[in-house]
Amino acid sequence: FQVLNKMEDFAGSISGDVIEGWAGPLSVALNFEYRRQSIAQTSTADPAAPVVLTGIRAGATNRTIYAFDLLSPQSGHNSVWEAGGEAALPILKDMPWIKRLDVTGAARYTNYSSSGVVWSWKAGLNYEPFDDLRIRYTESRDIRAPTLNDLYSGQTVSGVTVNDPHTGRASNTFLIGGGNKSLVPEIARTTTIGAVYRPSWFPRFGLSVDYYNIDIANGIGSVAGNNAAVLAECEASGGTSSLCALIVRPLPFSDHSAANFPTSVLSTSLNVASQFTHGVDVEASYRVALADIVPSVPGALDLRLLYTYQPVLKTRSFASSPVVNSSGVADTTSVVGLAAHRVTLLAGYTAGPFSLNWQARYSSPVKQTGNPLLFYASPDLPSYMLHDMSVAYRFKVAGHDLQASLAVSNLFDRQPRISPGANFVGTPGSNSALDASDDVVGRYYTFSLRAQY
Repeated sequence: FQVLNKMEDFAGSISGDVIEGWAGPLSVALNFEYRRQSIAQTSTADPAAPVVLTGIRAGATNRTIYAFDLLSPQSGHNSVWEAGGEAALPILKDMPWIKRLDVTGAARYTNYSSSGVVWSWKAGLNYEPFDDLRIRYTESRDIRAPTLNDLYSGQTVSGVTVNDPHTGRASNTFLIGGGNKSLVPEIARTTTIGAVYRPSWFPRFGLSVDYYNIDIANGIGSVAGNNAAVLAECEASGGTSSLCALIVRPLPFSDHSAANFPTSVLSTSLNVASQFTHGVDVEASYRVALADIVPSVPGALDLRLLYTYQPVLKTRSFASSPVVNSSGVADTTSVVGLAAHRVTLLAGYTAGPFSLNWQARYSSPVKQTGNPLLFYASPDLPSYMLHDMSVAYRFKVAGHDLQASLAVSNLFDRQPRISPGANFVGTPGSNSALDASDDVVGRYYTFSLRAQY
């Protein structure tokens, strides 16, 4: 087995101030890039090799000689031409309630040899009504191109059970996976608006609040022909749905006899997924010399708070599949979930060569699932909080600078929450019954000694 992944890249850029405007210079940046990527994977194993049942009176059918998927040979390449430009133009400054007003813009032309031309762009506004406050707004059209693996992944073959509504039969067949050369880039529309406040009456304090809204269409998602929703959509369409191409039958669709059970089903990536999320990010920081609060107390205190509120993280695998809201849902092997409220608090104390740092991470309670078609008898998972601490001391030995430090992760030895996913089978090493964001190690210590010569 051998993999060779190569990329050739040629790029150039130029930037500078073009003209001097009434509120400041017009700044422009131009760039271009050419990339050629290729992948070549060789393998001596054939994932489609069937089980030989010659001489055996009874045996398994629709199986390969391998129990698990194999990496089969694959090869492919594509090239990308890109050209883009950015500009920043001050509009107004030093006026009543307009300390500064700037607009920004950017556009990029991208031509993929595998999927054609796509445009992306961004427009922004920065407004300072007075020295302490800055308001920012951006609107953008963003893209994510399919990877070489998405496009040219080699074939995989495994055995699966299909409950076929077309023939009313449940049996085993082959699941054939692989890349899709017809994929095109994902498209996202992103809106952000926020503000940064640094009050002159409260020195060394800063606060930023940002709202974001992201809507992804044409998303690249893996779809398999043994999925119950895929089978149901194909059946409801009378065989006209594009998803019917994932179900390979030996006879015409009009035949509902048992003989028309799928000889194989396909699993591939398609531009049929969508995702939507919005939320608020907050960051606050404060640094103060303790002597300013209590005279004669040495050292300085650094405080930082990060807070995220994400009430919505909706995904849909394809048009007729259920909408799953993964916000406020446990992160399991079958669903990538996130707590709706996430808080990180960092505190640091420094006095000469001594420093002490503490970090607390909090996640709000989560449900077992965001799929409206799944129901759990077990209760929701409680909130989760972890504490980490480190202490360090700098000193000299024989004229050399040294630093000794001790870090304790999961200070209070918080145990992970038990969260079996819908696919959990209880087999050691297979899937997990824990929330993936929880700590599974427990309290542990790290000691280090650094020397600088």
